[in-house]
Amino acid sequence: SFGSKVVIQQVLTSSGEPVEEILSSSENQQIPPLTGPAPIDSLPPIESQLIGWVSFGCPAQENGAGKQVSGVGREWGFCRAVTPVKDQAVCGSCWSFATTGALEGALFLKTGMLTPLSQQILIDCSWGFGNHACDGGQEPQAFEWIMKHGGIATAEAYGPYMGQNGYCHYNQSELIAPIAGFIAITSQNTTDLKAALYKHGPIAVNIDASHKSFAFYSNGIYYEPNCGNTTMELDHAVLAVGYGDLQGEPYWLIKNSWSTYWGNDGYILMSMKENNCGVTSSATYPILA
Repeated sequence: SFGSKVVIQQVLTSSGEPVEEILSSSENQQIPPLTGPAPIDSLPPIESQLIGWVSFGCPAQENGAGKQVSGVGREWGFCRAVTPVKDQAVCGSCWSFATTGALEGALFLKTGMLTPLSQQILIDCSWGFGNHACDGGQEPQAFEWIMKHGGIATAEAYGPYMGQNGYCHYNQSELIAPIAGFIAITSQNTTDLKAALYKHGPIAVNIDASHKSFAFYSNGIYYEPNCGNTTMELDHAVLAVGYGDLQGEPYWLIKNSWSTYWGNDGYILMSMKENNCGVTSSATYPILA
């Protein structure tokens, strides 16, 4: 259903830098839940052909040490702060992958350990906070659930991702990574999103992924002239893991949840031009307790 209430607050100082404030649940905005377009399951594997970009195929790096992407900027895909690309399958659970991805990065920066967290627990358990499992949800509501329940289960503790709605069954003693709150980065502010990525690691962002050009992306910097960038036009949650510049064209490095068979090993470079597809329109990250 559309019109779900989520916690949104634009935080900005006079200097234009992000401010770490805890969002109040009393400030709400009506926006639709994110489901993400149905993944394309029939796409063949794509070899990385992009000059100046190192694939973030973390599982393929035998020594576990990621590499920094060439270009100007910071890439959290030097792998250690980013878990392998996953596949949400036919479930509209993109919001849960973006949520856990941002929290996995924050937890890594605090502990030095990369711990895969459970998307399934958010799908099964956060209904009371306005999410709708495989029928869509929002990262702020997922962060609210994590904050109110004292953490989230690891993927190992809760059980495998099922790609469908399930029964909420966690043990409180198994929850980790409690958060004090979360930050909504100033909407459509490239500088603030860059600063947040540089300081806080991976950021959950929402985009317009409704175009065929996105579904069949394979390499290069993606720019879709028909993309929307207003809050109501965003339909898919993904994880921003870095930014850079390729032959003079600035981009965001985005991790999707449509498996490594989609895009460039599951990733996409999205143009910064004119906030194409809304990368900077609705971005959030958690603050660990």
